[in-house]
Amino acid sequence: MYPFDMDEEDEKDIAQATESEDEKEPAPEYEIDFDTMTLTGRMITGIEAVKQWIKICLGIPRYEHTQYSWSYGQDFTDLFGKGYTEKELKPILERMIKEALSMNDDIVSCEDFNITKEGSLVLINFRVHTIYGGTDITKEVEI
Repeated sequence: MYPFDMDEEDEKDIAQATESEDEKEPAPEYEIDFDTMTLTGRMITGIEAVKQWIKICLGIPRYEHTQYSWSYGQDFTDLFGKGYTEKELKPILERMIKEALSMNDDIVSCEDFNITKEGSLVLINFRVHTIYGGTDITKEVEI
């Protein structure tokens, strides 16, 4: 069908199809047991699926695995051996995490970062706001 062949009925059908695509439920994801690194057999959606996506995204080094897009993952390895102080790390890690998580359209914002450094281990706590609600995330990074 060419655009100039469309009548009013065709335009209504296209508008309804577009509206129904915008209102789709989130696709279920397979739940992963991160202790055993196996699938549990359960399906998860909403905030639980987003939390799992965040855990995977922040666990994958960017550019390291060819099955992932270059815009997926984190750049924490860029911090190895740089000797940053806790104060210097806070804005760098905030930017890296926000950039990594910006790839997910379900995530609205990240805030309330609390970063503590003990030797080469950095503990990061922050709050993520999604279209399904908020959740607290904890991530350990060795630098």
